[in-house]
Amino acid sequence: PASLGVVGFGAAHADDPAVATPEPEAPAAQTEPGLVTDAGSAGTELKTDRIDLTLGRGDTLAGLMTSAGVTATDAHYAIRALQRVENPRRLQPGQEVALVFERQGDDKTFVGLQLQRRNGRYAVVTREEDDTFQASPVTDLSSVTLAGFGPATEAPALDPVMVELVLPSLAVVPHSSEDNDLVQAALLLPSAEDSAHEERYLDFLSLNIELVEVTVGRGDTLAGLLSEAGVDRLDAHEAVQSLRGVFNPRRLRAGQAIAMVFENRGERRDFAGFELAPDIETRIVVARGEEGGWVSQSIANQFETRLSAAAGTIDSSLYAASNAAGVPDPVLIAVIRAYSFEVDFQRDIRPGDGFELLFEQDFDEDGVLARNGNVLFANLRLRGRDNPMYRFRSEDGTVDYYDRDGQSVRRTLMRTPIDGARISSRYGMRRHPILGYSRMHRGTDFAAPTGTPIYAAGSGTIESLGRNGGYGRYIRIRHNGSLKTAYAHMSRYARGLGRGSRVQQGQVIGYVGTSGRSTGPHLHYEVLLEGRQVNPMTLDLPSGRKLEGEELAAFQQIVAMRDQQYAEAMIDVQVAQSEDD
Repeated sequence: PASLGVVGFGAAHADDPAVATPEPEAPAAQTEPGLVTDAGSAGTELKTDRIDLTLGRGDTLAGLMTSAGVTATDAHYAIRALQRVENPRRLQPGQEVALVFERQGDDKTFVGLQLQRRNGRYAVVTREEDDTFQASPVTDLSSVTLAGFGPATEAPALDPVMVELVLPSLAVVPHSSEDNDLVQAALLLPSAEDSAHEERYLDFLSLNIELVEVTVGRGDTLAGLLSEAGVDRLDAHEAVQSLRGVFNPRRLRAGQAIAMVFENRGERRDFAGFELAPDIETRIVVARGEEGGWVSQSIANQFETRLSAAAGTIDSSLYAASNAAGVPDPVLIAVIRAYSFEVDFQRDIRPGDGFELLFEQDFDEDGVLARNGNVLFANLRLRGRDNPMYRFRSEDGTVDYYDRDGQSVRRTLMRTPIDGARISSRYGMRRHPILGYSRMHRGTDFAAPTGTPIYAAGSGTIESLGRNGGYGRYIRIRHNGSLKTAYAHMSRYARGLGRGSRVQQGQVIGYVGTSGRSTGPHLHYEVLLEGRQVNPMTLDLPSGRKLEGEELAAFQQIVAMRDQQYAEAMIDVQVAQSEDD
């Protein structure tokens, strides 16, 4: 890095003579905040400008660069070079970026950027003589040429108060105690010389913000928790009452967090409001209004959807291989369910098989993973044969998975109506574990822990629900005039179901148990064709729809896009793995 020799990169030095304070009788021209310029007289002398920026919520590196005057083309190629060192999609609020320009007369050229990385190191991107960009990792900024740099414009000479409450009368309750969620209030307040704001300004400077976080326990009430934290009973009552139409306090659940804010001035302690998150989508904020009353509002959380990719080779099991590749369990379950129409995960998966996945993940404003999204592309490589599928929304709004030719992978029935189960007994002759003699076993048994959800193998109508002799708790579904499925030995049924209920393929209808004539918790699953039990694992099931015409053309565009997105996302995975190594 010491050999970079690029003007403008490295740590800023306050005592650099190039940025010395001008003499009082010849004050320097006012520059925009964060801009540092080499000293020098006007004319055609070459100067170096640096703009120091900090990534905020929702900011993108490309957006910051273009708003600071970098051309879209330069921003594109600089970020492309940066990808070799740092993944631009994984930048987080609070990371610092320095943009460097060379200026001669009216001509201004972007010559590179300096990025603070998440591991505390830096990445430097520089423009080469042939106008290409090159990126280099830097451990110590002091090893990089510093000419032309100076400190960024400093904040007002005040003790900075790190809070998200800008003024008491405009209170916004902080929703996290992380530093990057807070705002340096001293930079946001009006000048003390402004008489219209002076009293409120001075009042704010004496303010000390106290954040109290509590966790809801069994039997707790919102009003009770506020009172226990020291909130006046009248304030607690009125604050809770303000929630009407916004949130029902009776829906508080054990384990939920509540953040309360107090304003302390000397010995005086005033309750300013509280915040809670009833679900991942929403924040509820209650704050004291300007006239002393309480105001409640529901704020929809903003999420950034990012694409993630994973791939691996199966040595022992699909679960172990996917876990080693960083695939979240909900994503793996969605993949298994999508393939359950054509893959027997007990018999078809062998060592040496592999998988490829492209899926969505939603991140909150703090860059923290909030939830896993849709599986956009998946490929199971079984015995050397690829079995890709792509998620596609058809013109009628139906979402399904299709192979490369536009043929739906969905079939009339799922082969395995249960997740993560082991086949403990197959269709055919066997020695009965309880009766002690050989007899025909006219179904397939899936061993699983008690309470494991059981899904309807296909859409249809429940024609039988209740105890049925040795079958124990039993459900039979009619799918069409000739095809039925049966499920036995359940521990309980799903709520709201009864004879005549209509169910959809993949809907939970009950839970694994050991009722009836059973030696342990398992699902006994039968397929009946024309009233006779048949082998569920060998039954040739009719396939779903085939895309045609304009829909097929639109699907083929999706296929090409997903293939490219998967390839790009895997580059990011490889870059991240090389950094960890």
